[in-house]
Amino acid sequence: MIFLQSSPSPKDGDFFVLDTNIWLPILGLESDENISDHYKSYFSKIIKSENCRILISPLQISEIFNRWLRFHAYKKYIKDGKNGDFKDYYKSNYRKSRDFIDKYNLIKEDLENYVDFLILVELRHLDLNTVTCFSPDEMDFNDNYLYQFTKQYDAILITNDGDFTKEGCKIATYNKKLFKSHTDRIKPKT
Repeated sequence: MIFLQSSPSPKDGDFFVLDTNIWLPILGLESDENISDHYKSYFSKIIKSENCRILISPLQISEIFNRWLRFHAYKKYIKDGKNGDFKDYYKSNYRKSRDFIDKYNLIKEDLENYVDFLILVELRHLDLNTVTCFSPDEMDFNDNYLYQFTKQYDAILITNDGDFTKEGCKIATYNKKLFKSHTDRIKPKT
């Protein structure tokens, strides 16, 4: 576990995986500014490094697009005073709208700005057990996928998600609670 406040620069040559909760503020989605500014700063250091790269999977790209587009759809839904089921509005109305197309192209262009620093890869050892055998009280499906992905590539997962307490992959965070939870678990018992 790496507490980024104590380790302010990436080690040259490291590979990183960014959790969606880190990608979204980098790509301009509103979030807790105090937290996201720290991660944005660290992200800048990664992309300025000659030999550091960010690994990203198609599943992550899908999650980024879906969460980003649903966020903007919901803002429009509320602004326009729509009634009824948001899910139905999203599928039936928003995905056909000019706003959807504009937002889709915007996020695509934003990701393309970082293409020189990204390596698009998939899980190397992919089987049903790898992606489905996990304790649901510890993490959700996408978190497990990200955990497996990070572990298989011996990368460092940058996250603010407190669910990532499972050992087995390298994690970097500014989340003091996550860091403390991890360090408390590895302290020798007296």
